[in-house]
Amino acid sequence: LQSAHTIAATDGYLYIFGSNIGVGGCIIADISNPAQPHFIGQYNEEYIHDGYIRNDTLWAGEIYVGQFSIIDVSNKSLPVLLNNQATPGAFCHNVWLSDNSNYAFTTDEVTGAPLGSFDVSNINNIQLKTVYFTDSIPNEEVHNVRVLNDYLINPSYGSQLTLVDAARPDNLIEIARAPTDFGSGQPFLCWDASPYLPSGNIIATDISGGLFVFTPDYKRACYLEGITTDSITGSTLNNVLVEILNTTKSTSSDLPGNYKSGIATSGTYDIQFSKPGYISKIYSGISLNNGVLTTLNAELASFSASGNVTSFQTTTGIPNVNISATNGSNTITATTDTNGNFTFNNIASGTYTITA
Repeated sequence: LQSAHTIAATDGYLYIFGSNIGVGGCIIADISNPAQPHFIGQYNEEYIHDGYIRNDTLWAGEIYVGQFSIIDVSNKSLPVLLNNQATPGAFCHNVWLSDNSNYAFTTDEVTGAPLGSFDVSNINNIQLKTVYFTDSIPNEEVHNVRVLNDYLINPSYGSQLTLVDAARPDNLIEIARAPTDFGSGQPFLCWDASPYLPSGNIIATDISGGLFVFTPDYKRACYLEGITTDSITGSTLNNVLVEILNTTKSTSSDLPGNYKSGIATSGTYDIQFSKPGYISKIYSGISLNNGVLTTLNAELASFSASGNVTSFQTTTGIPNVNISATNGSNTITATTDTNGNFTFNNIASGTYTITA
């Protein structure tokens, strides 16, 4: 053994990742007698950049193939691959488990790649539930993720350490952040962090040099979730922009119309819902509280406009006439039917020029 990238030690065994041996997978050594470590077994399917062990399972970040793998290491001399899963940035740097082992959180060391939250309660049906971007520098990725009491501790690019509430793993909400660049104005990388000291303090290192000791104030986020629908048809609406006004927090509803958001600080907020073709709607004075789920379902109103095109001489309807309506920024079109009738659907309120 000449070199390695990372190590992990648990239950009397040492796991060595990214070494010069084989393809750089995982070397397992017995360290029950630390003065005489010795080789037990090897996983040599893929290069492993970093790994996390819980019970008899190794969760491996296989960076060069863009996935994490789940490996049974109950037999240390013969590890067995159980399954693998691609990650959002296809360059998996590390993986860590939730406290109940039902979720895996992953990082990708690719500019602009988010942290991923996966439901792994059934390892044969792994599902990506949501992603997280840092609030302050959203194009800078999380470098490593650690988990403690359903909080994510995220040393990140941009020389920042962020804390995220992951009690609702499909709605990750940033609750705190701190710079680690000594105010140099040239942030690069908060390299790693550990929240596992008996004191509860977090120690973090920045690649530009320096050791940081933080005393965290862990506090659950204020959760805001709901569904968006068309007030006329009752059908769900996707891609509705949901904004907590006077903050930077925003999200969009998914294909079934669900949205999930939240904020770190409790208070009374105005929530705005908007979508092209619909009238924006603001719900005022919504109380958001730490550790409390607030459900706010939004109904957006749309308009339809109809008309008829006739012959000036005979007043009969004219079919197949192209109709356009423009308000200067948006244009919608329709075509008359056999009786000269036309309808514009989902037209926002405003003043339009109609052309036949």
